[in-house]
Amino acid sequence: KDYKGFALYSTIAVLLIAYGIFKMGGFGAVNMYTSLSYLIIVGLCFAFISKGVFEITLGSVALFLVGFILTNVLNMYVYNAIKKEAESGKTVVSSVRSGYKATLAGTIDIYLVLLLGSVALLIGGAGLHTFAIQAIICVITAAFCNLLWNRAINFVLLSASKNKYKYFRFVRE
Repeated sequence: KDYKGFALYSTIAVLLIAYGIFKMGGFGAVNMYTSLSYLIIVGLCFAFISKGVFEITLGSVALFLVGFILTNVLNMYVYNAIKKEAESGKTVVSSVRSGYKATLAGTIDIYLVLLLGSVALLIGGAGLHTFAIQAIICVITAAFCNLLWNRAINFVLLSASKNKYKYFRFVRE
């Protein structure tokens, strides 16, 4: 078998996770947990829900990768909102609350549009129907990871951190 595609996707995943940890500190670790959770959940859904039903195609692999990248990009969006709030003089805990609150509507809108588009694909033929179900799995998993899982892990790790500025790699002014 040809493992070049697998090596490419693995390299992209590792680089995104490493960049997140380098840039965002402790929140990068949250990003890593969120990303790995996405990879595991979607992989298990594709493997077990789809057993004998789905065919893994280039389109489903692309969906998988796009969902992974979207999860990471939205985590960076949240991080930047938290950083902006902290730079305005708020405490870190208050900045986290405000940053999540500021990004919630946009994140929900993105996932809602993607979910509606995925559901609209269900009216297609057999191949498109399978693709639509795989897209729904990717969108729901990414939304869960960004909207719930990311926040829960961040709450646990941030509450355990002694230096909250260092956790986010913020600099006090």
